[in-house]
Amino acid sequence: TLNDNAGEFEGLDIEAGRQAVIDNAGAEGWLISVEPYTHSVGHCDRCETVVQPLVSEQWFVRMKELADPAYRAAQDGRLTFVPDRFKGVYDNWLENIHDWTVSRQQWWGHRIPIWYCQDCGDAHASLEERLEACPSCGGAVKQDPDVLDTWFSSGLWPMSTLGWPDETPDLKRFYPGSVMETGYEILFIWVARMVFLGLEFMGEVPFHTVYLHGIVRDVEGAKMSKTKGNVIDPIEVTSEYGADALRYTLVTQSSPGNDSRLSLQRVEASRNFGNKLWNATRFALRSIGESEIRLDAEGPVRPSGELTLADRWILSRLDDVTQSSTRLIESYQFGEAGRQINDFIWSELCDWYIEVAKVDLRNESSQAPQVLAYAIERSLRLLHPFMPFITEALWQQVPHLGESIMIASWPVAGERDVDAEQAFGSLIELVRGIRNARAEAGVEPAKWIAAHVYPGALADSFEAMRAPLGFLARIADDQLTIARGAPDHLPQSRTVLAGAVVASLPLSDLVDLAAERERLEKELAVTNMERTRAEAQLGNESFVARAPEAVVAVQRERLARASEQITVIERRLVELAG
Repeated sequence: TLNDNAGEFEGLDIEAGRQAVIDNAGAEGWLISVEPYTHSVGHCDRCETVVQPLVSEQWFVRMKELADPAYRAAQDGRLTFVPDRFKGVYDNWLENIHDWTVSRQQWWGHRIPIWYCQDCGDAHASLEERLEACPSCGGAVKQDPDVLDTWFSSGLWPMSTLGWPDETPDLKRFYPGSVMETGYEILFIWVARMVFLGLEFMGEVPFHTVYLHGIVRDVEGAKMSKTKGNVIDPIEVTSEYGADALRYTLVTQSSPGNDSRLSLQRVEASRNFGNKLWNATRFALRSIGESEIRLDAEGPVRPSGELTLADRWILSRLDDVTQSSTRLIESYQFGEAGRQINDFIWSELCDWYIEVAKVDLRNESSQAPQVLAYAIERSLRLLHPFMPFITEALWQQVPHLGESIMIASWPVAGERDVDAEQAFGSLIELVRGIRNARAEAGVEPAKWIAAHVYPGALADSFEAMRAPLGFLARIADDQLTIARGAPDHLPQSRTVLAGAVVASLPLSDLVDLAAERERLEKELAVTNMERTRAEAQLGNESFVARAPEAVVAVQRERLARASEQITVIERRLVELAG
């Protein structure tokens, strides 16, 4: 409402007061015209009430002298942004900066260090001591009732938390810091102010990298607010799903500078991942049993010597995810790093290696216990930044060295075993194909079947993995044939292709020959398209000359693989026709 300065309009609300002023001006003959005027009307972001402009006396900080050093720091590389597109936003703000209103009419905050003399009216500043009397006339003084903008106080955070303005040991050791992580929406009001205040008072930028995350929105993409009633309470979510599940969800669905949507279904999936890890580790501990696990300064010793193909494969896959997640974390791609670690633990360690280990552990000379201990312990260390509580609890139970996983060293990747990855990858592909064939033929999951496998150059590897192959694909050992060379004749049965590996499943009573022929014809069409694409790429001289050798090699491998599959499929179609 209008106050006593409004005269006869005192007591009216804003809208009524405006109309009364217009009516009065018209009645007095002072009104020339009324015209529509389009402009930006400020609204409160909470209640959406129109914010009314009011002229008042405030304290300002002149920004030109502060902004220039902060701008130069971003140009000469002392300050970098992740993602780097925000450097342009930062630069634009500093290039067009206005003086900063730092006084606020609030009950809390740092008081403005200005005192006014009640006698002579002079204003005096005192930064370190409270003024008791006017330095000019000795009269009584009264401190300015306003407080500093909270972002002025917050801008001192990198220094004040370390004891500044005193020259404390912490200040000398920890200033400047390395990375500042915060939301992009406070790039101006906090980050930039920390930078220019740090440069002003310390002579150095307070950190060298600014990592900016996005806003966590609701599942529909709307900004959370109490007014809308769409706030997800982290306390309630943590109570139901656990802190690790919420933390993992928030990290893995984020990417630098981009908003994310939070759904409870994602949090539930993260909790299920934690349960999977818990069960896998408990199985590993039971399987290790009384086995002697060799330890060194880093924990379980990396297994070597007589290793099975599965052992070599999981160690190589662990090396790969260690290398890739390290690279991703160092480049601030935390979400992708967490997803890759999840894929390794769930889809490779749990779904495949632990299943194979159930067979290998029957052999007393097997190194499966050492491999399990090594792989689980390293996996827990990789996952710890994303799920700190469950990984700490499990790490304390597995063979390890040290007091806590939180101070254990980050794993270092070894050399990958590409041959093992390719060979075991073919076995995985074959098992998946056999499982699909069984399901399509209606074979009960528990029923043991017969199979003729033609691994080609991988015959030795498949023979060594005979027991796990039979266990995973539910093939009876006395009905599993692993033959060398290409198949000369495939009886009327279901054919499964896994690259160059061929399996024949004599499900004669269950196979619909017409459906099998139709399936193979569709597979032949798809494979022909794959071969055509690879031939086109390799027939492009510019591609072969300019593309990296590894990329060209991939196309050559695709061409060779497609050609082999086409040969097998065509032979199988001929047999079905006969």
